[in-house]
Amino acid sequence: MSVVLVPTTGLFELLHNHGPAGLPGLARPPLTLLECLVAGTSFRHRLAEYEPCLNPGLPLRLHREPANAHDEWAVTVSALLPPLPPAGAAPNTAPTSSTTGTAALPAAEVLLGYLPRQKNEVIARLLDAGKNLTGSLLEKEWEGGWLRLQVRVLLHE
Repeated sequence: MSVVLVPTTGLFELLHNHGPAGLPGLARPPLTLLECLVAGTSFRHRLAEYEPCLNPGLPLRLHREPANAHDEWAVTVSALLPPLPPAGAAPNTAPTSSTTGTAALPAAEVLLGYLPRQKNEVIARLLDAGKNLTGSLLEKEWEGGWLRLQVRVLLHE
């Protein structure tokens, strides 16, 4: 005995017109909008100390900075990273919780830099329109005293 399943008209139309992403719970994969270097990393305070935490695949946050005096379409690139000890303190001296012995401070959003001015207007407009955009770190490399960060900007529908 064989069983043949035939989709109802409504389900067939939903799949035909919208694909599997039209079904609740089945999201489309994110769309890559841009791959670029992060601008301004050489101006980020203590970025060299955060560098060991900056690994490929690290999720990145993108935020508009419309009041930026240098670029009306400025988009910041940041990441949630563990807190650093105070400047001048010995390594591994972050405060700990007396009850758990683990780090007491939550991860902090650390500004890594900006999307380049020549490539940020479309991304800025999408953020202004409320679109869900994120980033991902592709690679990092030191070139002299400059930390070169290559990122990917993703649109989530």
